[in-house]
Amino acid sequence: MSLSHSAGLAVLAITPSSAKVGLDVEGVDSFDRVKRIASLAFSPRERAEDGDTTESVVARLAQTRRWCRKEAILKAARVGLATSMSGLEILDAYVQPARLSWPTAPADLPVTQVQLFDLEPEFVGKDHIGAVACVSADSYELQYVD
Repeated sequence: MSLSHSAGLAVLAITPSSAKVGLDVEGVDSFDRVKRIASLAFSPRERAEDGDTTESVVARLAQTRRWCRKEAILKAARVGLATSMSGLEILDAYVQPARLSWPTAPADLPVTQVQLFDLEPEFVGKDHIGAVACVSADSYELQYVD
């Protein structure tokens, strides 16, 4: 189980098995915070993929989405933000499945078994971005319950 909340929205992710799950949701008003930390949390390749021009709304949305994905993975790994996000790279983020590079991943976290899902705007609303990470050898699909 994983819980996240931001700007008046709370979301809960539950798996029906022993799979590890992590969830993050951010309000789009977190753009400025993400802009300030992008150079610390994202690798040069990731910043280039998202568009390094942080004045662009598209780039800022992409960076906020990347932040959500990374935080969801760190929560699923049970390491949280105590671990540097810059050591975890999400490559080809807009291809499914995204490729991960995480040389310092916890030993009990098979990076090849991380499944990433973006939360649908219809579920979180136009003012939020969210992501779920599930670690399991089994394949999962998101099911939304309101």
